[in-house]
Amino acid sequence: PGPNGLRTMLDFSPLGTLRGDRFNLYLSTRHEQYGKIFKEKLELEFVFTCDPNDIRAVYRNEGKFPNHPNAEPIMILRKKTNSPHGIIGTTGEDWYRTRQTINHIA
Repeated sequence: PGPNGLRTMLDFSPLGTLRGDRFNLYLSTRHEQYGKIFKEKLELEFVFTCDPNDIRAVYRNEGKFPNHPNAEPIMILRKKTNSPHGIIGTTGEDWYRTRQTINHIA
């Protein structure tokens, strides 16, 4: 389950209820609405989960240098809000370097 693309675009608009500058709150709200796993569809389809076992399974199965689709809306938002890139929106060796840093912290 999850919202349709139009609903998501409205929510992320400057007047929207979920404005993109608080992505963590956005995800929490969506998990409350749709459960521990949901999908969002704009130009691309994204699946979000808050279950640690699901996250672990994805990381174990995507290989050393995963090739994630371009998360352009997220990258535009991060640039606009001067937020760090983090792991979402990176791919290949960049993803691996970021992941290695996170592994040492977590």
